[in-house]
Amino acid sequence: MPFMFDPTMIILIPAMIFAVWAQWKVQHTYSEMSKVRAANGLTGREMAKAIMTRNGVTDVTVEEVGGVLSDHFDPREKKVRLSSMNYGGDSLASIAVAAHEVGHVLQHAQGYAPLAIRSAIVPVATTLVTGLAASPRSARSVARATCARTLTDPPRADPRPAARPRAAAAAARSARPARGRAWPRTPRCRARPPRRSGP
Repeated sequence: MPFMFDPTMIILIPAMIFAVWAQWKVQHTYSEMSKVRAANGLTGREMAKAIMTRNGVTDVTVEEVGGVLSDHFDPREKKVRLSSMNYGGDSLASIAVAAHEVGHVLQHAQGYAPLAIRSAIVPVATTLVTGLAASPRSARSVARATCARTLTDPPRADPRPAARPRAAAAAARSARPARGRAWPRTPRCRARPPRRSGP
C-alpha cells in the first residue's frame, strides 16, 4: 500500500517527540532523586497524611498500589494511591510524588474546575486507548465486512406499495445485474481482485 502523507503529521510528530522526551526526563529525574534520602525521614505515606492533616482534609485515605509511577488521586473514591516505592520509601522522589498527589486532593477540596474536567476525561480516554490497543484492526475488519456484504448481497426489497405489473417487471429488469456481474457497489467500497494462490 503506498504511503499517504497526512498534513496532520506536521503537528503530531513534534508532539510525539516532545511527549517521549518529557516522559524520559521525568523517569530520569525520578531515578536520580530516588537515591537521595529525605532529611525529615518521612515516607511518602506519612508525608501525604501530614499535608492533608495540616490542610484539614480528613475524608481521603492513602493506600499502596503496584507498578512504577502509577501514583494517582481518585476523586470518586477519595483515595490517594501511591506505588510501592513511594508509599514506603523515604527518598526525595517518594515524598515529592506524594506531595504532588495530595496537591490534587487540595484542588478537589477547593472545587478546582480543570481538575474536574480532567477527572471526567481520563476514564473515557483510558477506555478508548485500551480498546484500540486490544483490537487495533477491529474497525478495519468491520468496514471490510460491511463492504463485502454490500458487494455481494442483493438490494433490499422496496417497502413501498407494489407497482403495476408492467412497471414492476420493468423495474426488476433494470435492477437485475447482467450475467457475470455483481450488484452495484456503494461509492465508499472498492472491490479488490482475488489473491492468487499459486506462485
